Amino acid sequence: MNKIISGGAADQPVSRTFTNWVLAGYALIAMLDLVGLSLASEGIVLHRVAKSLLMPGLMLLVWSAGPGIPRRGWLFAALFASWLGDLLLMLPGNQFFLFGLASFFVAHVFYLLVFQVGMLLRPGGLLRIRPWMALPFLGFAGALLGLLWEGIPADMRLSVCAYAGVISLMALAAWGKSRAFSAPWAGLLMAGALLFLLSDSLIALGKFGQEQLPIPAQPVWVMFTYALAQGCIVWSWVQGASKIE
Repeated sequence: MNKIISGGAADQPVSRTFTNWVLAGYALIAMLDLVGLSLASEGIVLHRVAKSLLMPGLMLLVWSAGPGIPRRGWLFAALFASWLGDLLLMLPGNQFFLFGLASFFVAHVFYLLVFQVGMLLRPGGLLRIRPWMALPFLGFAGALLGLLWEGIPADMRLSVCAYAGVISLMALAAWGKSRAFSAPWAGLLMAGALLFLLSDSLIALGKFGQEQLPIPAQPVWVMFTYALAQGCIVWSWVQGASKIE
């Protein structure tokens, strides 16, 4: 898949200045999205437009960094699936919520390919030498599901459990990848994965646990952590491109 995305003179990296401007543009779009959410019904158009531009902004950032990005095709795919999920989750009803959930499930599968999840079980891999490190991720997912279980409709429980499993595995894979490096970008990668986990947990709490644990300004916190998560993951991957296998 990476061969499809890369190749040719038009695919050469552009200037670092342009890449920095793209990152700044992404941050501006994210802030506009938060402003739109904070305005409630009066900012709905601003929110929808800004949210729909977030992932294309990150795809432009990955493109501008050039073909040297490891597993760039899978990263593009993860961002594209996330973009579809963003669009679907803006539509009302449980049906579109499940479609959005499915899109993000696929996005996390692509992120697993980006982070080479199979490395976790290879000799010297994180789960081969320290299998107990998976417990915090599994424990968090289990505790959240236990808290929300009664509020999840019966026909959605399997989908929600599957999603909780895949995002926990994504965060674990990011940890396994980042722990091999001591550079700041590696910490940023792990932070992005954890923020993604937090963002989706806030969505679940708002969707299924509003009565048990109401969260003030929940949509704003969801988008803040989500935009920061995706930005951290992509930017760290771009920064660490020359070191990552």
